[in-house]
Amino acid sequence: MLETISGWLTYVAESVPSLQEPNEPLQSQETLTKEGMEGLLSSLKFPLSYGHQEFKEHWPHTPHEANLVIQSLHDLARALFGAREDDAVVASFLEKRGLSILVEALLASSTPEIIRAQAWQSLCLILLNVEEDVFQRLIIGRELDVLWSGEPDLRIEENRMNFVSCLKTVSMRIDVETLPFLMTDSDIPILRVAMAYTAHEEALLRTQARNAMLALFSKMKMGEEQLLRTALEMAKSRKLG
Repeated sequence: MLETISGWLTYVAESVPSLQEPNEPLQSQETLTKEGMEGLLSSLKFPLSYGHQEFKEHWPHTPHEANLVIQSLHDLARALFGAREDDAVVASFLEKRGLSILVEALLASSTPEIIRAQAWQSLCLILLNVEEDVFQRLIIGRELDVLWSGEPDLRIEENRMNFVSCLKTVSMRIDVETLPFLMTDSDIPILRVAMAYTAHEEALLRTQARNAMLALFSKMKMGEEQLLRTALEMAKSRKLG
């Protein structure tokens, strides 16, 4: 029955749903309800769990499955554009700790580059475009702490640019009152990263990192004394090092 290679491929494609092309092109969601956001995050949680081998069966294994994940990441960023804290969609995103799903994928070494690139873009768009009250809630949730303290794969220039762009956006948008949520165990990871990039060989990255560092220091001068003291000690330590 399966005498030829083409016949075997046809048989496999017809037998395995994930290998079949969709009947209709992928559609972006115009609006999203709370239930829709919960479903969207649920559909991304396991496919983006590249840091957990036990969930390997849920990872995208075909181009079509990868495209579905990429489209969902795109829809996630668009759904949060301009949404306010009292919006049910935002409440669901915060409750389900949606940023953690993106951050985990960005930190996992086995995440496919095509998915990693979209995860970076979605994170950048979310941090840049959510309303002010939502942005501060995201910082208070501390889901970005592991990103600043971790080791994301930044070998590709676009990833480095997106990483520093996220760093700069947070530094520029954060309120003085929210600054203490950047500090962890007598350290300020985002500031440490900014300091490191001020000496980067790429001029644009150096400029963005310096702007981020200056923004953080200027706000820390208006905030808690302990935070500024820690920042100054970090700067002094880096200079001596």
